[in-house]
Amino acid sequence: MKIQLSKVCFGLPTKSFFMDYTVSKKRELPVVKEFVIRLIYSLSSTSLETIQDYFGLTSKEMLAIVDDLQEENLVEWEGGKIKLTYYAMSKFTEEDGNLRPTFFEVTDEVSPVEFELYSFQMLSTDVKRSGSQDFSISLNLPDECYRNLLNKAQSAFDSNFNLFRELVLKEDVFSEIKELYKINQVSDRYDSTLPLEVEYFVDTDSPNILKMEYVSNTVDEWDEEKAMFSLMDSTIEVDSMKDQHNSFNEYLEASNDPLIIQYWDDNTRTFNIKALVNHYENGLTKLNDDTFMLLGNFYTESNRDIITGRLKAIFEDKPENSGLIWLTNTESKTWGKTTDLSKLVDEVYTLFDKRKKTSKVVLGMACESYQESITLRNNFWKLSTADFMDLPAKFGGEDAEFMIIPGIMVASLFHVQLDDQRDISFPVGYVSFEPKFISEVSSKLLDWTTLQPKYNDFFEKKGVKEDQTVKNKCFIPILNQSIK
Repeated sequence: MKIQLSKVCFGLPTKSFFMDYTVSKKRELPVVKEFVIRLIYSLSSTSLETIQDYFGLTSKEMLAIVDDLQEENLVEWEGGKIKLTYYAMSKFTEEDGNLRPTFFEVTDEVSPVEFELYSFQMLSTDVKRSGSQDFSISLNLPDECYRNLLNKAQSAFDSNFNLFRELVLKEDVFSEIKELYKINQVSDRYDSTLPLEVEYFVDTDSPNILKMEYVSNTVDEWDEEKAMFSLMDSTIEVDSMKDQHNSFNEYLEASNDPLIIQYWDDNTRTFNIKALVNHYENGLTKLNDDTFMLLGNFYTESNRDIITGRLKAIFEDKPENSGLIWLTNTESKTWGKTTDLSKLVDEVYTLFDKRKKTSKVVLGMACESYQESITLRNNFWKLSTADFMDLPAKFGGEDAEFMIIPGIMVASLFHVQLDDQRDISFPVGYVSFEPKFISEVSSKLLDWTTLQPKYNDFFEKKGVKEDQTVKNKCFIPILNQSIK
């Protein structure tokens, strides 16, 4: 069984160029001219009368054909008879068991072509359209990748001309003969980014080993050697492992998670992931039909379906409460770097009755400066239906994440650190639609919010009134629904 933990979209720097080049391609002779050439070839040399009688041509038609053939250096006169030039004779090749003349012409062409800058692979239209770059992590390329780009583009185009014809021009390279004669000029067009979305997962056969694969089959085929994977790994590498003992206890205290404790080994301070995954696969990780375990980030497709599926059924009855508080995990550089994040936010937001002041989505983010708030807002600017709020600390500890719709749902995750150098956690937690869990966690969050000594309001506009901040206008009113 495959269990998706997260999706991450990486942005690979690319560059577009204009290629001015000359090609040599097959030129088809008009049918009559070709058959005249083939007749002369079969006879070695002949008179005009013989050709004229054979094809039933008038004298005027015959002279016009001969003039054209002479102008193209295909026939010449010798001893009062007409014969093929050496050039024309050299162009006969066997085709389907018959000898036919094959001629080429040289023409100039201009085409745009795009290369990624890491290994200078050419990009087809299908690859460029394979994903969205709205949420992505920029891949860090060595400085060398940005040097001598015009020369690299020329060399790559020269070496992969038939691939260019097949992938970019969509030509049939087997039926249409065309060769690159020369490259006349290469010029810059623009810089861009290629989105490469990757799925991180574990399976039940080896639950402690983090695996990855491309989401798009098109990209998977394009990067057949998976050359980008090592670049992705180095981009999200973390410095060291940390002891999660204290963080886990803070999570337990805040979340009331009824399922996760049995998989924690207090002696080794680690999780028994093998047992956890085995129980999850066999349906043994639920308290009841309203409270059960979640594996993977909230926005993974399976978790999104679970959460929104239950919420849609609940909101059909038009409940009094509305509004989502999502205490995020943006400290991780890979969190939310996928369009799956916006899908979950938008799907939940559409359920709310917009006439209610509490019908908001508030994303709480740990933020230590105004500059960091700008970076976070830029990272998640596509979340147009969400309001951002900076938090002075993390409710439930540094590895916790919460989603709360007071009176309706509570969900929490603990981000278990894997024995892996990449910044990809093993998120495990629970979701509950039981009033008891929802009320207790909501009350704890409200108390915690009240006890915080200071809110910096880094996401707020300058000069905003206190009662108009996201905290006081949205966050607190949404939470206060839990104490009705």
